[in-house]
Amino acid sequence: MEREKLLRLATELIAQHTGQKRPVAGQPTNNWVFRTTDAEAPLLVKFIPANQKRRMETELALSKYISSQAGVPIPRILAQGTKEGQHFLLREVIPGITLRQALSENANPKPLFLQAGETLAQFHSFSFAAKGLFNPDLSIDENVDLFNQAEYEGFLTVLQAKKQLSAKEYNVLRDIRVNDYYDISENVLCHCDYSPDNILVQNCRIVGVLDFEYSCSAPFMDDLAAFDLFASLNGYGKYLDCFYEGYSKFRPISDFYFSGLNFYKFYRLISMLSYQLGADRFHGPFLEQMKQELARTKQEFCA
Repeated sequence: MEREKLLRLATELIAQHTGQKRPVAGQPTNNWVFRTTDAEAPLLVKFIPANQKRRMETELALSKYISSQAGVPIPRILAQGTKEGQHFLLREVIPGITLRQALSENANPKPLFLQAGETLAQFHSFSFAAKGLFNPDLSIDENVDLFNQAEYEGFLTVLQAKKQLSAKEYNVLRDIRVNDYYDISENVLCHCDYSPDNILVQNCRIVGVLDFEYSCSAPFMDDLAAFDLFASLNGYGKYLDCFYEGYSKFRPISDFYFSGLNFYKFYRLISMLSYQLGADRFHGPFLEQMKQELARTKQEFCA
């Protein structure tokens, strides 16, 4: 029943904001997402829960800001609001395939890794005085636990409750002082989910970046480490030199990043894993792969 209602709303919203009646089809991911299915320029309608409305408003503001200030290609948002009690976002779709798919089809991934680094450096061209989440007016909410001890210990608590950490491992890992790793650099516009699934490619060129609604003002290290972790988990670790080379063309990378890289990757791993395990709705090979990576990497910090 929910699907039929949202399908009707998606069709009506596209007609309302474009003047065209377009066929659409949809499926649930983290949220319900509907896409046009004809041969015209593709459009997407995303419906989100009420508790994410503020993040949707922030995504709209960030979209306008990034489009006007940076060279990073992102989808243009056409409308956002509420219809029949459903919060929605209507945006264009940049044609292309994900970087993950492009890498699997490309015999020479090096140019794509180089471009991935260059694109991320453009995201990081904006610096901010404080660390925190963006509000819809793009002010910064500093009252959020972000890359600090409280957030870190929260991740560990979830992993222990889900039996991914023993009591001894939990106590040893809690002794790590997160500030020593994160409170040592400027805060930049971090994507916060910079992965091959959120980067679009067409004709061997990166043409778009998706899903930046959780972007925040944070230390640059997390985005770099996230991409490094995803590449390593998917067997592309040998091309990461190209990624860092591309990034360094626009922004220098401090030596402390590479000396602390294993912890930055560990932090990204436990943040993703605790979220997925805490939600109790994510399953599949990649979740198991992350569990195995945790089993391997935690030993370095628990020895």
